[in-house]
Amino acid sequence: MKRLYLILFLVLLASPAAADPISAIVAAVSSFFAGGSVLATLASALLRSLVKAGISLLVAKLRKREQKTPGIQSTHTTSGGTEPQATVLGRFATRGHLVYQCSYHENNAWLAHVVELGDLPGATLRNLILDGVYADLGPVDSLGLRPILSKTENGIPYGYIAFFDGTQTTAHNHLVSWRGGAADRPWTPDHILTGTCYAVLYFYRRDHLYPSGVPRYAFELDGPPLYDIRKDSTVGGNYRHHPVQPNADYARA
Repeated sequence: MKRLYLILFLVLLASPAAADPISAIVAAVSSFFAGGSVLATLASALLRSLVKAGISLLVAKLRKREQKTPGIQSTHTTSGGTEPQATVLGRFATRGHLVYQCSYHENNAWLAHVVELGDLPGATLRNLILDGVYADLGPVDSLGLRPILSKTENGIPYGYIAFFDGTQTTAHNHLVSWRGGAADRPWTPDHILTGTCYAVLYFYRRDHLYPSGVPRYAFELDGPPLYDIRKDSTVGGNYRHHPVQPNADYARA
């Protein structure tokens, strides 16, 4: 039996290109079991089945390696302090990088998520996506928050978003007012996140509005404007497109 195990092991290790010697191996097995033709036939059939299954698995694995998913994919919101810096160029949806979260208010009914969206300033928020559906947003209120209209009840919003494009010079005041003096992980006036595009999401615990708990969110952004030398008249271009002129037109990636 040890000889049979050795033969089976060698066959399973063979690549598709080495499939030709299989017939010889099968013949060797048949010769090994020459004393019992029925046993030899069964062993040969089993060996062929194992070889076919092994080759099929190997081919499927190789094909899977060759296939590449088009575009940049982000299947979840990342977290932690070891993620590399990144930004969005052009129009793109990202789940972002969670840099801070907390609960506050009576019974910790409000949940806040601070989500980094890019490490270059200048991006704009087009849409918020909650659980795969575009969320309607109201205008910015006096606190710098936009209510999530799909998370309202009797005219009262139970979800908000605040967006910062990276040019901010102060911390998000609403979060500072609630968490600035917290003993555990406070959000202070020093948390400006200079040059960082980020959003702050607020969710109020209301089971029928959030039946799955914290919703899966994503952000559709237009990336920072990019300088296009072809449109800079100071270097031979045809249009006013100069990086130090704030009123110049810029091209999107």
